[in-house]
Amino acid sequence: MHEQAVVNLLQEKAVFVGTVEGVRPRVRPMLGFIGPNGGLWLLSLVLKERVTLTNNDQAQLCAMGDEGDLLQINGFLEPMPFSSGSMSQWTEAESTLPKHAMDADLSATLYRLRVHSVYYTVRDGKTFYQQDEAGKIETMDGIRLIPGAPFRLKQE
Repeated sequence: MHEQAVVNLLQEKAVFVGTVEGVRPRVRPMLGFIGPNGGLWLLSLVLKERVTLTNNDQAQLCAMGDEGDLLQINGFLEPMPFSSGSMSQWTEAESTLPKHAMDADLSATLYRLRVHSVYYTVRDGKTFYQQDEAGKIETMDGIRLIPGAPFRLKQE
C-alpha cells in the first residue's frame, strides 16, 4: 500500500544519511536512486568528502515528504568512489543516475545501502515497516525496494 510512496520519496527528495565515525555522528545530504534490481544507491551531494567507514558501516537514511510522512531506512553503507570514466563498473546504478553524475568533470562518491529495515510513518502517526530476517543480513544483499514482492510494508 505505501511501498510506492517510499520509492517516490527516495527518488524525489534529498535524503540525509547518518553514520558514526569514531564517537562523532555525521549526517550528509545525498540523492537516492533505485536500480532496476531494487538496490538502493546514493550519490553524495558533498562531492569533496567521502564517508570513512573503518569500524562501522551501519547507516540510517531519513527523508521527509511534503505531507509530513517520515521515511527511515537502516542498512550497511558501502562507498564506491567513481569517476565518469569508470561508471560501467556499477551497471545496476548506471541507468538510474542523473545526467550530471555522468559529466566528465565530476568525481564523486556513489554508495550502495544494503537495506535491512524500512520504517515509513504517515502523517496520522501510523508506522509501516519491513525488516530483514534476523541474522540473515550478513549473507543477503538486503531488502530490494521493488513494490509488491519482495518489498511489502506491514503496519506496526
